[in-house]
Amino acid sequence: MGALQFNFGLTAPKNTLSPVWQDLINKHPTVTRGAFSKQADYDYWRNLILANVYADLKTFGKKITDPTNKHRVIEPWKTNFMNLGRA
Repeated sequence: MGALQFNFGLTAPKNTLSPVWQDLINKHPTVTRGAFSKQADYDYWRNLILANVYADLKTFGKKITDPTNKHRVIEPWKTNFMNLGRA
């Protein structure tokens, strides 16, 4: 998934990832829920994506990025997003 803060866009109008995830959440709720091991993580992510507040999305992306390697996502988010991508 890369460093998610960049996938949310460098500026708000270029936010390209959350609209894709919004579509998945709205059209395939069972699939998206099934990708997450914990309900609390899913609920947090779902609410964040559906609210689509750019500053919050970017902060989230930074928070889950590995501080030693900006191209990696920390657990459990790495596994959640890999599962989501596979689904």
